[in-house]
Amino acid sequence: MHFFIDQEKLTEQAEADAYGPDSTDSTNKYNITSRFQLTEEAKAFAVQGCMMIVQESTDDPNGSLVNLILKPCFQDGVIADVKYYVYRGILKSSLINGTDIAPQAADNNELIARIWDEAPTDTGFGTLGFDNNTLSGSLEVESILDNTNPNVKAIYVKEGEWIGTFTDAHKIGFEVLLRTTRFTIDLNYIRKGSHQIDIVGFSGFAEQTKRDEILDFLDPAAFFGLHSRIKVSYSEYSPDKIVKKTSTSPANDQFIYTKLLDNFYTRNKVYLDIRGEKGYSYNLYQNYDDGSGNSIRLRYLQETNATAMPFSTNSWPIITLQDNQPSQDSDNSVFVELRIDDNLRPIIFMPNPFFKQRKRSSKYIKGDEINTDISEIITETEWSKELQFNFLNIGQGATRSNIANFIQFYYFRQVHNANDPDTVLLNEKYYDSAFCSIDIPNLGDTSVVIKEAKSPHPIYVREPLDELNGIGNFGLTMNTGAFWDSQGIIFHSTINYEYTAKTSEKEFINTFTHKLDLDSGDYRVSQLLERMEIICRAYSIGGQSIKIPSINFYKSIGIPGADVGRNHKENAILLGLTLDELASIKNSTSLNSYHDRYVHLEPDSNNPFTDGDSKRYFKYTLKLQGMLLVQNTPQIVAPTHNNPITVYSRDNQFFSSQLFSENIDLTSGVTDEIEFYTYEDGCIKITDNIDFALVRDVQNIYFRYKDENNLVTDIFNTSIEMANKMERKRGNSGEIPNVPSGFVQTEDYTDDNVPGVSATFSYQNNAGDVVTEGSFNVRRYNNLRKKKFLVKGVTNSSTAGNGDITNFFGNQDLGFELEFRNTLRLYANPLLTAVIIGALARFNGDVICQGFAYIDGSSYPSAEHVNGKALDTDYFSTLDNNVNFILALNAFGFNKFRIGNDAVHDEIYTDDRLSSIQDKIIPDENNYHDGHLHSTDVIQKENCDHTL
Repeated sequence: MHFFIDQEKLTEQAEADAYGPDSTDSTNKYNITSRFQLTEEAKAFAVQGCMMIVQESTDDPNGSLVNLILKPCFQDGVIADVKYYVYRGILKSSLINGTDIAPQAADNNELIARIWDEAPTDTGFGTLGFDNNTLSGSLEVESILDNTNPNVKAIYVKEGEWIGTFTDAHKIGFEVLLRTTRFTIDLNYIRKGSHQIDIVGFSGFAEQTKRDEILDFLDPAAFFGLHSRIKVSYSEYSPDKIVKKTSTSPANDQFIYTKLLDNFYTRNKVYLDIRGEKGYSYNLYQNYDDGSGNSIRLRYLQETNATAMPFSTNSWPIITLQDNQPSQDSDNSVFVELRIDDNLRPIIFMPNPFFKQRKRSSKYIKGDEINTDISEIITETEWSKELQFNFLNIGQGATRSNIANFIQFYYFRQVHNANDPDTVLLNEKYYDSAFCSIDIPNLGDTSVVIKEAKSPHPIYVREPLDELNGIGNFGLTMNTGAFWDSQGIIFHSTINYEYTAKTSEKEFINTFTHKLDLDSGDYRVSQLLERMEIICRAYSIGGQSIKIPSINFYKSIGIPGADVGRNHKENAILLGLTLDELASIKNSTSLNSYHDRYVHLEPDSNNPFTDGDSKRYFKYTLKLQGMLLVQNTPQIVAPTHNNPITVYSRDNQFFSSQLFSENIDLTSGVTDEIEFYTYEDGCIKITDNIDFALVRDVQNIYFRYKDENNLVTDIFNTSIEMANKMERKRGNSGEIPNVPSGFVQTEDYTDDNVPGVSATFSYQNNAGDVVTEGSFNVRRYNNLRKKKFLVKGVTNSSTAGNGDITNFFGNQDLGFELEFRNTLRLYANPLLTAVIIGALARFNGDVICQGFAYIDGSSYPSAEHVNGKALDTDYFSTLDNNVNFILALNAFGFNKFRIGNDAVHDEIYTDDRLSSIQDKIIPDENNYHDGHLHSTDVIQKENCDHTL
């Protein structure tokens, strides 16, 4: 990132010209343009690589000045989410001469020189986005920046390129506009000499939302100060151009404060920008109040007591920190307390966590960092704990000045509060308010070139755990937006940042390719299309065949902020409507235009339904949520159109109307069975990733193997069993001296007459915890209140007292058989089952198995076998077989092996054939695995190119 002007020519800024509250009317007017009166002309530089247009300025009636608007092409190296930069007061002659660009000359700026060097075929001023005021001032700048105007085109400017010359005859200005959807920027805005937000004439909720407009801009001093830690480029001429970078050391004469910020009147202002739901200011809804009108408490490091105050500075919804502070290091600090009130379980999301005092590796502040004790019932009159934020300072000695900066965070809710005041938007279910505003400018407009909308603000999507059905238990920050074509629109919410302790733990398994198609160039190059697969099936509903799509895969791996290696199912939510349906709800007039309106999905009270073929689906009525016209209170209303819009879902992640899904192809080659396909090359794919927790009726899963000739072999099918997710701590901490009170016997494993089984009796309490007695003492398995799914891998049993249960995955054509011995742990998770099929087929031999887990999810005596996520097998009599079996297991996804710790097993550990995975083989110091190989940690193979 480059500084916007030749810093040597920047003069000291007057208070009246500074960004922020107007010095003559600070409560009603807010300066957005940071202005300067130069004493000599100065070079203007492009802050980033941008598309630029030029407009004539109204500041000079003689027409000697132009203003520039630059739209960044990318955000590399820039911390803030900037949509535009505006330069006001550029000499027209430095860019334009008559009806053409400035003529070729030795003193051309770098932009004009580059244009001439490239031998332009068109030298008209329209190539700079200049129209000589022939275009209507109400025309949106995007209609030029998208290059659809045949005569007026945007031009690309390079980062750090000299793009014009600032005048010294009039005040110049610079603005940083953050990405916003609250208003559009038109040519009149660009042509002005400066911009100011004025709330005179506004009152009530209209005034509150008008004041919120300041949050769509950023003080240029704070913007550059925000980049202190990563450095900012600037240019010097002596006489040739030299590009330098600011220093991070205050002692260096190139330090950003002394080199670039010192002339700003606001050079010592640090802005505290706190947002609530939907990106509006922290207390827009007036739901945080200590009873005296205060919603925040602040103190500096040297102060003992915090000061309670409204969340505002001069009545504007932002806190400005400017006082010098005693400090002995490079940081100053502020301590903040927020109201709990109706937000009983707050969580804070910080886009830039380097301001945090602790745990800077996480963008969240959560749990007991905010509340005194998250296990207690929080009252609605409490303050949060003190939160400390640090920011850079300047100076020597005991008292130091702030360096201009910008601290922003979102104060989200982790739980729904049934007692929320009637000023707050309803957000009860994860899907009911998960999509972007329908009032984003140009949303659904087929005439615009860019058929994509993005909300600038993340949202927090959460769902408490439903222990009965095993769903929920997640919370994550998501980005929202939409794509559309001439027929339909898809709203999407996708992961921004994951709360790793709050995930459903339900993961997408690799599946077959079926892309959701939209005839939109923006969608076709999007991450959404690249990362997502769908499945679409027909349902017999009310005598009609209705297509219902669902998300069959969403790849979260590789997204910064996602849990490494996990494609959690909650990380994507979709809503599909036709453009006619969108138009009908956008035309609704019962809600206030000052506040954004959002889709609200109201579930049918009879959910879930069963279609004519006994397949389960869900119905929702689409409504709108926003503010009422008169009372200015939140309200959910039916859109004002003829017929209610019903949306359907089969996975409660993809919601779509019947008309939208009519244009989606049914997924070919897939039956209504849930099928696992194991391929000979190590790939595993499932046909239908529908959340098993929604399949509460009897449901079978089918396991099939495909060889190198694509020949399919049916292995077996079995029912899906839902079990509590269990945990046992490793080592002695998992052992207890005896069975505690409150546990009732549920299993007598001795009745099965299978010798060698180490467990004897199992007990459960009302919470679902399991305690098992056996030859390894008493061990406890705790119910984590979540659900996992298991399959019983026995197709033909023989339990005549000889300890054998045979023909697990047995298949003569593929040449393998897995035989249980000395175990009753017969249940594995479905993915692990599919992986074992591939490993057995590659190994091509018989294997003796010592089991997985019990049906209740416990796995006495093991800690790692819980919920069927590990496999125990007997060793073979030859080294070759031992090595080849481990290689086969690894080829299909096993990534951790525990082996014995003696001379016999040293041969395995040191075998050269296993050298590439030796870090995955762990000799057991306690000799627990001298008698069997323990295999676990299945990771799916990626980039599997197979079709049904």
